[in-house]
Amino acid sequence: MTDPGPADRLAERGTDLLWRVQRTGDRRELAAAVEAFRRALAMRGPARISRAARRSYLAAALLTGIDLTGDSGGLEGAVRLARRAARQVTADDPEAAVVHANLGAALATACSYAWSSRRLTEAAAALRTAIALADPADTRLASYLSNLGGVLEMRYADRGRRADLDEAIIVGYAAAEAPGNEPVQHRGNLANSLLVRYRSAGAPDDLTAALDQYRLIEAGLTAGHPQAVAVLGRAGDAWALAYLDGRAPDGLDRAVESHRRALDAGPGDHGATVKLATSLRMRYDATGDGRDLDEIVGLARDASGRARKAGERAAQLSTLATCLLARFEHTGRMADLDDAADAAAEAVAAGPRRAPERRLRLANQAEILRVRALAGGRAADLDEAHAAAVRALSGVRRSDPAGPGYSINLANVLVARYRRHGLRADLDRAVERTVEAVLRTPATDPALPVRLSNLAELFRIRYEDRGDATDGAAAVELARSSVTAGRGQVRAAVWSTLGNALSLRYQRDGEPADAAEAVRAHRKALAAAAPGFAARHRLLGNLGAVYARRWERRRRRRDLDLAIDTFRQAADAAPADSADRIGQLTNVALMLTARYERYGRRADLAAATAAAGDASAITGPAPMLLAALMLSGDLRSRAGDWRSSAAAYGAAVDRLPEAAWLGADRTSRLAQLGRWPDLPGLATAAAIRADDLAGAVVAGEQGRSVLWSQMLSLRTDIDRLSSGHPRLAVRLDEVRAALDAAQP
Repeated sequence: MTDPGPADRLAERGTDLLWRVQRTGDRRELAAAVEAFRRALAMRGPARISRAARRSYLAAALLTGIDLTGDSGGLEGAVRLARRAARQVTADDPEAAVVHANLGAALATACSYAWSSRRLTEAAAALRTAIALADPADTRLASYLSNLGGVLEMRYADRGRRADLDEAIIVGYAAAEAPGNEPVQHRGNLANSLLVRYRSAGAPDDLTAALDQYRLIEAGLTAGHPQAVAVLGRAGDAWALAYLDGRAPDGLDRAVESHRRALDAGPGDHGATVKLATSLRMRYDATGDGRDLDEIVGLARDASGRARKAGERAAQLSTLATCLLARFEHTGRMADLDDAADAAAEAVAAGPRRAPERRLRLANQAEILRVRALAGGRAADLDEAHAAAVRALSGVRRSDPAGPGYSINLANVLVARYRRHGLRADLDRAVERTVEAVLRTPATDPALPVRLSNLAELFRIRYEDRGDATDGAAAVELARSSVTAGRGQVRAAVWSTLGNALSLRYQRDGEPADAAEAVRAHRKALAAAAPGFAARHRLLGNLGAVYARRWERRRRRRDLDLAIDTFRQAADAAPADSADRIGQLTNVALMLTARYERYGRRADLAAATAAAGDASAITGPAPMLLAALMLSGDLRSRAGDWRSSAAAYGAAVDRLPEAAWLGADRTSRLAQLGRWPDLPGLATAAAIRADDLAGAVVAGEQGRSVLWSQMLSLRTDIDRLSSGHPRLAVRLDEVRAALDAAQP
């Protein structure tokens, strides 16, 4: 064997550096490796390592740099180098196998950036050639086999041929046992192929085998391994999947542990942060342990604080907003909801204007503002939420698979605005958007059951509002379809929607079978809800409503007692000081009042008064508070406490203008005020009985002049505007005159 020449020594140095780079990710050593290979290729004259092999080594180094940085600018150049090297190399060249293997790796990498079925087939052929040429004792054989498995898995994703996936797993096992196998990379690739086959065929042995591979990987993983973040993240995903499929009771704890190790290996990594937050959220949903939510918020805050690039910071802020929303749903703390709204707004403002990412951030912002509006936030939140949802949906092509989700997002805002302001046009538009989303959702899409359930709920709301039996029938049939579409994996909310539709139809038609089926559906909803399900109090409230309606129809004591007990459980389960708790406490008070009226127990009247008072003390949307305050005023008057009764009615009158939204037309505002026609009179009477004549006058005047007060609040002295902007003042005065002329 001849002594190595200068080209050989440079190539060997580059090979040593590249080997270290693949384990450490050191970019300086990578640059040194690339330089060594370039110089080696430029040298002429005799050498042990052929020019074809040196060219191939340079291509491999360039590909390693692309993997490390994600910058694909030099990808096609690396492919050309690798292809030229494979054409030049001879079968008797000692490096022939590695040259063909590098070509296969280059083509596979190119396909990960720009899909090409032709290149995948060429990559598989190159790797098969490399395996055939390699010495069985060659320590690089494991990499050739593992890369072939990866290419076959990619081809399975492209063509759906099961034979490709089966072969990928066979060569994956061979790679894991071959000389020189790299456990993290090769076992990780094998585990991924096993999971792909498990998801497609559902064979439990594949999931078990994948978890076994991840156990071996995690046991031997060294600190600082460049693939640690990716492999540990996939391991955590596998454990979470095993838990969801009932194959690993401790799967969530193992998922959290793996995802936490992944984040430790890559501090600040956005993908690792999201994976850990996801597994923590899943564990919270399963256990109800609020500490997991606190950790999620802490992770998101830390990640958003670390981010420096605009796009990365926007993504982290959007994640933080979502996490804060989840914690609000658990605790009911408005501070979390306010922080979520601020983070979502900053994410939209700070992020790049690329359409897909921006749409997602806008949709998140719309959802958070919608929740805050319903929780008692500013009425303007709904307008801002609507604007964000419309912007998120604008420009989405009909072929975009994310389009139905954005339509649902807008529909949710519209129905929230209907609930708060009573605009029927909003409800009709919400129905239209949801119908559109359902029609564009494939039958195999996991989102279909929930979207059918959303549509059923909208028809139920419209049936409740207008009494059209066609809407009621559609609500029930769509709700049943959503349960069927769940294929045995029915969410709590889907069962609850079916129960609500049947409950309302029972209230209207009085068919006992509807009430019985509604109770069964709501019980199934509660059984399907995990211990940490944030909306458990709503499920209980829905069940209580069925008992209450059955009491109204049948007047059986058992239904009344069940309604009171269930509403009490709902109030106890609702976050303290949340708007939801207002409604549940009001329901408790109403049912206790009914029992007092029927059976005359003074303790029920006292308990009802206390519950209504507690509901009235919580901040929330005007319609909910008006109902609680009026009930509180009525109950206190029954007890002869006229001063407290007058105070409750007076507080209700003060909130009355909020029920008539200024953004609605005059007819809609009158309709909303018409829901409380007796309020001014009751407030006046209570004030008189309390010897508060001045208060009586104020209550009467406020109650009968809501719309006039709103009109006057919009008018201001034009002189100040005239002094600075006379033309604008003239134009404003013209517009105001036209509006005055249009008043009926």
